[in-house]
Amino acid sequence: MSIRRLRLLFAAYGIALGFTLPWNVPQLSESGMDPGQVGTVLGVAALMSLIAYPVWGLIADTLLGRDRTLMLAAILAALAGAGIVVSADEPTWLAVFIVAQLVCIAPWAPVSDALALTELGNHARAYGRMRSGTSAGWIAGVLVAGVVATAAGLQPVRMLFVVASLGLASVVAVRRSPRSLLRRPERIASGERLTWRSFRTALRASPIFLPFLGVLLVSSIATNAAYAFISLRVLDQGGGPMIIALASCLPAFMEVPLFTQIGRISERFGLRAMFVAGCVLSALQMLVVAIAPAPAVIALVRLIDGAGFTLRYSSLVLISGASLPERLRATGQSMASLMTAGIAPIVSGPVGGWIYGAFGGAALFATCAAVLGMAAGLAYVVLAPLAAAREALAASRPAPVTDPGPAEP
Repeated sequence: MSIRRLRLLFAAYGIALGFTLPWNVPQLSESGMDPGQVGTVLGVAALMSLIAYPVWGLIADTLLGRDRTLMLAAILAALAGAGIVVSADEPTWLAVFIVAQLVCIAPWAPVSDALALTELGNHARAYGRMRSGTSAGWIAGVLVAGVVATAAGLQPVRMLFVVASLGLASVVAVRRSPRSLLRRPERIASGERLTWRSFRTALRASPIFLPFLGVLLVSSIATNAAYAFISLRVLDQGGGPMIIALASCLPAFMEVPLFTQIGRISERFGLRAMFVAGCVLSALQMLVVAIAPAPAVIALVRLIDGAGFTLRYSSLVLISGASLPERLRATGQSMASLMTAGIAPIVSGPVGGWIYGAFGGAALFATCAAVLGMAAGLAYVVLAPLAAAREALAASRPAPVTDPGPAEP
């Protein structure tokens, strides 16, 4: 597989996500739903993801292979996007197709991450440079969508997603020869079948993997609630589609350069420090959003969240990848995504919508900051074995040989 084509894959799915994720809540709100109903739709999508994330991961690892799984998911997401276009005036069907689309894009990130870690092999620390392509693609997608939404509304943006999703499927297809796409995966040919035992194997593979999934769940409840309702916070403060676009893409301007330095940062400070710092930075950003006097301030302060997301996401990918054998990497990454984008939104969507509707946006973002701060403390404790292992490795390295100089007479 070509590293260059793999980078193109990351950029392609970043562009496609920029055409959909920031616009689900505004479109549901435009259809007549209140914040509580919007949160319920997001919670239903998360409930469906409880099954979608692990099943997609297992399909990628054992049934279809990772490339074919990405192609299938991209094509199905395009079909769901077409459903959103034709059902924009029907709130119920709009919600159904948005949920279907979120389920179909579920494997994009974890399966791509698994492909990257396998391709990089012993050079997994270089993952950040590859992942920066997604952030760059996200910037392009969100900014184009913001301009189009301002000029013509959200429907053309939805059609752009359909095109981008089919483009992602094409990028995956050209990564492999037609003959290899038709060939059965080696593991299937050798008799391995889809099995839930893969989950038990993954959970037992590392003493920190299961506790770390719990930390991911707590932190993701806060970050999902904040991200889901940031657009409503902008609208409440008097902003429009372009400010929403800026609030969505400005974090990626921080992500692109920071992802390229993840290898050095992880070597210097360790994965535990990276994850904890990521939580603290995003919590600080949430506190500013809670008291921000203008929508422009909300958009600008999102730069801080870009740094926080980069540190958290890179550390969770590297921790999950290092904790599991290669044959279970898509499963492991999908289980991490199950926490961050599957189970967490079941809580953050309805509860966040209720807090926003009952007490306002300031109360929601302050609550999210407190929960994320608690997650930082939990991560510091749970990931202590990582820090201990890193210190032991450093202590085992031989001291550098220095020239003692000439002997004294």
